[in-house]
Amino acid sequence: MWVTMDLIDEIVSDWKAQRPDIDCSGKALVCSLLRGYSTVITALEHSLKPLGITPNVFSILVTIRRKGEHAEVTVKTIMQEVLVTSGGMSNMISRLIETGLIKKRKGNEAEDTRSAFITLTPKGLKLVNKAMEIQAACERKLTAKLTSSEKMNLTNLLKKMQHEDHFDV
Repeated sequence: MWVTMDLIDEIVSDWKAQRPDIDCSGKALVCSLLRGYSTVITALEHSLKPLGITPNVFSILVTIRRKGEHAEVTVKTIMQEVLVTSGGMSNMISRLIETGLIKKRKGNEAEDTRSAFITLTPKGLKLVNKAMEIQAACERKLTAKLTSSEKMNLTNLLKKMQHEDHFDV
């Protein structure tokens, strides 16, 4: 009887045959996460494309927006939440300022003069509010096949994997 094997099963099977000396017990999960990440990013890119923004730009705008309509957020905070290098972040912030979506100001003496603060412009606020509606709909569609309990369990399991002590491999 012929059984169709999905790509991840095939990858794991191939490595078991080619390198039986290596414990690849995490490979199926990691491959699934990577393929899932690719699926999510592709879906988000597709859904945000009509607005002319990428998931990274959306991440910057939404990091500010979720703190409030008129919030000021430090560039450092944005960098901690958005997975972009400092050079990439500088370029994106410059482009967002040029396009009129955000404003940037230097910290004053009462704050930290080394810090820069970012706020949404009215144009940026309108865009991120629309983008959030689109992204939330995309997320609902991506997770529609999971029950509420499955979503919660998967979220908790993925949180468990996100500890930085894994980086010393």
